[in-house]
Amino acid sequence: SAIIPTVFDDIHRPEVFPVVQIKNVTSTYTAKDTLTVSVQNTGPYPLSKADVFINGQFIGTAKAPLLTLSIKISSLSGLQPTNNKLEVIGYDAVLDQGSANTTFSVTP
Repeated sequence: SAIIPTVFDDIHRPEVFPVVQIKNVTSTYTAKDTLTVSVQNTGPYPLSKADVFINGQFIGTAKAPLLTLSIKISSLSGLQPTNNKLEVIGYDAVLDQGSANTTFSVTP
């Protein structure tokens, strides 16, 4: 027989999910630059990590407590002159997730 839950889950609800923000990213970089992604969260639980993607490709994980990841632009493949999508998916201490994204350009 199935067990019917008797306790309300107040931790995994949309209103307490992380509210992720990307900080320190500018709109234009050159091939010689380093892109440093800093992640902030205004949700109720602290972030434990944030996965960073550029144009859908996993780049790395920024881990707590700093939640910062630096990437040399020259080490990235598949960048376009404009509209490169940077996406961050943050995971909080109770494994809820939130995301944010922005775009940037690369000049020669």
